Amino acid sequence: MFSSPTQIASSRMQQQALHTLQVLVEYAAQIFRLLALAVGQLQNVTSEELAHMTQQDAELMAGRMDMLGLLVLSNHLHPSSKDTVTCLQDK
Repeated sequence: MFSSPTQIASSRMQQQALHTLQVLVEYAAQIFRLLALAVGQLQNVTSEELAHMTQQDAELMAGRMDMLGLLVLSNHLHPSSKDTVTCLQDK
């Protein structure tokens, strides 16, 4: 059976989202810090209002945001922290 271009695009987006989630889980399991970078537009907001706005409020006001990418940062543990992490992982 043939699929419409819309169905193909939707399926492709779902596959990409699943792959992105798998990559996130893999990096997080390796104790990397992950920061999602996105852009959105705020309408009719003054710089003073923005200065007093929480991140959550800004994200809600922006509505749909476009993901730009992920920033993956290495998070090396101090030698003294390794025992604590091991203990927490065992629980």
